[in-house]
Amino acid sequence: MVADIRDKLALTTKADIITALGVIEYFTPDDLNNFFANLPSDYFLCHVAESPTALKAKLRYFRRLGYLKFKGCPPVYFYDLEQIKVIASQHGYTDIWQTEHFVTNLPQNQVQ
Repeated sequence: MVADIRDKLALTTKADIITALGVIEYFTPDDLNNFFANLPSDYFLCHVAESPTALKAKLRYFRRLGYLKFKGCPPVYFYDLEQIKVIASQHGYTDIWQTEHFVTNLPQNQVQ
């Protein structure tokens, strides 16, 4: 099932895991809060956009922002692990950790 899970009425059936691939960077902080408030699952796996750190990454970042603005796309938010932990923990999610490009609360001993 595909749905806009920022909307509290979008999903009513409990799922084993919710995946959010390439979307949370477009959520405002309020949207991200609604996302975690309305998850019909105990587990999530979210792709997170990497925040620019090195010079090359910063140049790519600004080029990407220019392209997105030119195409009329919404703003991009670069949430880090701590920001996601704070918001998700308000809705009972714990043991949140990050791999290179994903944030999840799946048990670490079950992920390879």
